[in-house]
Order: sequence, then structure tokens, then C-alpha cells
Amino acid sequence: MGSSPGGEILGYDTTRHTMNSEFTMQIKVFGMKQSTTMKTTTEAWMTDELTAPGFGAWLRETPPKTGDAEFDAMLDGMAAKLKGVALKSVSKSVSTDQKGRESRSTSTTEVTSIEETDIDPSMFQIPEGYEKV
Repeated sequence: MGSSPGGEILGYDTTRHTMNSEFTMQIKVFGMKQSTTMKTTTEAWMTDELTAPGFGAWLRETPPKTGDAEFDAMLDGMAAKLKGVALKSVSKSVSTDQKGRESRSTSTTEVTSIEETDIDPSMFQIPEGYEKV
């Protein structure tokens, strides 16, 4: 994973993080083994200038646990380096099947506006009669 200055997005300074991942999935369909390799490069422009409580999901110190110790350790390592809120991300993937056929995809997510506003605290109250079961 690499990091560099990402410039300004919506008036917030960002850091551009680049992450590469690769895995091979092997499955059996109707008794026949199939294998697909997925390679993904993700670029994320993140800012640490958004600290309001509403961004709590992004500002967690550690990610939620999946139950897979090895995967959880990898996510913890990434979380230690990726601080703040992603204002833009671009993921480019190449999927290659066992016959060498490739499929490419690109996914872009971008925050296009941010508005700071006051919200009535009653919006966050647990409804009367709510019962946790």
C-alpha cells in the first residue's frame, strides 16, 4: 500500500492511498472445479478533516471483526494506515478464469457535496416501545 498527497476535494486536503489485492477463488459447480483469479487496484482519497460524530462509521479506531483471524489482522493493519473519511475511491479489477479469459471492471465512488447542518436531537432517540430481542 502506498500513500501520497491527494490534493483538495470539496475544500478538504486529502491523502491518496493505493492498495492492491489479489486472490484466487476455487469452487465446484455441478461437480466440476472452476478457478478464478481477481486482481484489484483501489485508489482512495481520504481526509482527516471531517471529525463530526456523523462520520463515526468511518472514524472507527478498528474495523469490525469478521471471525477470520488472518483477514481481521489484515484489516487492522489497513485501518492503522487509512485514517479519515474517503471522499473518492476508484477500484479497477481484472478477473481471469481458468481458461485465461479476462473480464475488467471499474467502480468509482465520489462525494459530490457536503453540507454541515444542525439536526434535531430527537431524530436519534429510540422510539417509545422499542424492545431489543
